[in-house]
Amino acid sequence: MNQNSSYKVAVIDVDGTLIAGQIQQGIINFLYKKGELNLWSIIMINFWFIFYKLRLTSDIKRVFEYGLQYLKNKPIEQVDSIVTEYIEKVIKQKIYPKSFELINTLRDEGYTLVILSTAIDAVISRISELFKIDNYICTLLETKGGLYTGKINGKIIYGDTKTETLSQYFKSKGYSLREAVAYADHESDIPMLKMVGKAYVVNPDAYMRSVAQKEGIGIMDTK
Repeated sequence: MNQNSSYKVAVIDVDGTLIAGQIQQGIINFLYKKGELNLWSIIMINFWFIFYKLRLTSDIKRVFEYGLQYLKNKPIEQVDSIVTEYIEKVIKQKIYPKSFELINTLRDEGYTLVILSTAIDAVISRISELFKIDNYICTLLETKGGLYTGKINGKIIYGDTKTETLSQYFKSKGYSLREAVAYADHESDIPMLKMVGKAYVVNPDAYMRSVAQKEGIGIMDTK
């Protein structure tokens, strides 16, 4: 398919870019406070994530699915209700002050906006609605017969899979990566930022600031 350079595309991360903190950790804490998860579940979920961070396991899908066991056999409508409450009570309070300004500026400049996130679609679909962004790429949850299975549908959108999925998405749409701009905050997003014609590290820590300066990547603050 020929690349369509008439479309300007902006690829936007969520965690640490548009909102403070981590969506996945946030909803786990929210479920605990609601009494939907017990303390032992929280301890085990955090154990698995620490295990992964220490590189004692490379199977991030297994780690994710352990944290998703709460969803097993839960009706989609029930989870949607919880996510809506999470968005209203938590996410809206964590949106960075300049996030909507960034989104509105890109929209006014004629960019097609695409959210790219590791987080699950049950949450990202609602955040997409919140920012009035129609397109998103994220980790998909498996459902059967109107119920969540507690499993991931396909791959987790993280690391190399994130760049591979984004490249496939652009190819399917006929978009040009050279004409695209991307915004992200985390070191795992560096390969994605280097894929596009123009990129920005958002709200950088010291390490990401040094990467941006070394690679000639722009720096932006949404706080």
